Amino acid sequence: MLDKFPQGDYEWVENPELENIDWTSYDGKNDIGYILKVDLGYPETLQDATVDLPLAPEKVVVKVTELSQEQQQDIRNMKMGKSFTGAPRLLLHCGERKDYVLHYKALRYYLQMGMTLKKIICGFKFCEKPYFRDYIQFNIDQRKVAKSESQRSLLKLMNNGIYGKSLQANKNNLIVKFCSSSQQARKLISMNRCADFIPITETLSMVMLTPLTVKLDKPTITGMTVLDLAKVIFYTNYYQRLKPIFGDRITNLYVDTDSSLSIIRDPHNAFWNDIVASRQFFDFSKIPTTHGIFQKYNHIPDLRNENKGVSGLWKIESMDIAELVTI
Repeated sequence: MLDKFPQGDYEWVENPELENIDWTSYDGKNDIGYILKVDLGYPETLQDATVDLPLAPEKVVVKVTELSQEQQQDIRNMKMGKSFTGAPRLLLHCGERKDYVLHYKALRYYLQMGMTLKKIICGFKFCEKPYFRDYIQFNIDQRKVAKSESQRSLLKLMNNGIYGKSLQANKNNLIVKFCSSSQQARKLISMNRCADFIPITETLSMVMLTPLTVKLDKPTITGMTVLDLAKVIFYTNYYQRLKPIFGDRITNLYVDTDSSLSIIRDPHNAFWNDIVASRQFFDFSKIPTTHGIFQKYNHIPDLRNENKGVSGLWKIESMDIAELVTI
């Protein structure tokens, strides 16, 4: 969130103008940014290179016929065929992207990695400014010197809350009414706005109503930009930082929004040597002070706190995992 964000001057752009821009190198000249809807190709050579962590997450409906024979058999065995179909899922896959909406910086990264731009469907431009930067950096700096875990958690929430509030769906809000009589409850339940009813006691109940009007006043484009910029940072950290260090020895097992659980094969017992040699990419502050790494590399001044709280770095949070079970 230290980057530039959409601020105003939104304007639809004609396709010929969009097609004349070199999206592999466009860097937001004159503080002009873009949101685009595109079709992207995923070449076979790139599929092999990124099978560990495919690019451009997409929310899609997976058909049973698209699953492997083993997966289809599992679905039949568990008798979950009806419940499986129709539900969209957020996936990392190596197929084409159709009508894919993204920030221009995400598009630039995907194209630099090897995806192909097949078609620009539409897009709009806007003025972008780093208006969060001072506030976010202030909270980051304060978090570094915080004396307690509660202070650190509050400062983290003050930053993360911006993202959450920007994507808050007002259309899902409900009006809650407490009823102290059955007559009052029946009146509200009979309304077509009634979404739910919860009896609390014999005389007290709670009725939830959908609002008559919905005010769409949340800057969802801010939340969307946060997510797309976070994807670029995450992929960059994995493919341009971890992969060059460990090569084929690293395999991604599980990812969350901003974290990765990976296995790193270390036949020559050089793991910590590799990590410390590239310590500009890592935050060691979560590693216990009793860990042998600090004794082994005691010639490096304050290794544990060297990059404490620096944004965009890998923070090593779990030292030893003996077994992992994922779906």
